[in-house]
Amino acid sequence: MPDLGIDKSSEKSYNFNIEKARSDAKTLLSNCPETKCSKIMSEQLNEATFELDLKMGDPFSISRKTGAIHYNPSHEDFYKFDHSVAILHETAHRADIFLYHAAENDEFSQAVLDSVVHTNRDSIVNAYIKSSPEIQRNSYLSDILSAVTENDERIPFIASHENKYLLEEGNRESEIFADLFTIESMSETEVIDFLKNTLPDLYASFLRLL
Repeated sequence: MPDLGIDKSSEKSYNFNIEKARSDAKTLLSNCPETKCSKIMSEQLNEATFELDLKMGDPFSISRKTGAIHYNPSHEDFYKFDHSVAILHETAHRADIFLYHAAENDEFSQAVLDSVVHTNRDSIVNAYIKSSPEIQRNSYLSDILSAVTENDERIPFIASHENKYLLEEGNRESEIFADLFTIESMSETEVIDFLKNTLPDLYASFLRLL
């Protein structure tokens, strides 16, 4: 196990073991079919460094400069998260930072913009409301729909980003890419089918980026 660059004494005071959290994320990923995306996700997870940051305003985040995954056990929402799910999402950001550069890809950026501007939101909302429990409890899909619908109040999001954050250059693209990459890595078949039906152009653009 590589050095994680954390203050063990501070971490212990919050009763959180980041090494176990990484191991749990690996186990979650290992239970999925092996694909190109899952192999890359596994490699990025093995290479990732974790940095304790008790001052940041989010439970988890990624350093755009170094690719280090930051975590804050003192954040009020930290223990509301499934830590394995959160770590895989941040690991997908690592893949984007080092391999894909989604926000700089003209086709993908245009597909994201089109999904916000031209997609029939009523259709997405209705499809989501009528969808299965598996669809509605998928946090990655929730985050995508949050970005695409600009947090439409009719959807009970379980994961989302604020519109102010999404309006910052590159953020919407990077979050959607990370969510799609994680869904693909975990072979979430039902979620993928939902995306193909509701956001076919966005999903197709993502696959071409790979």
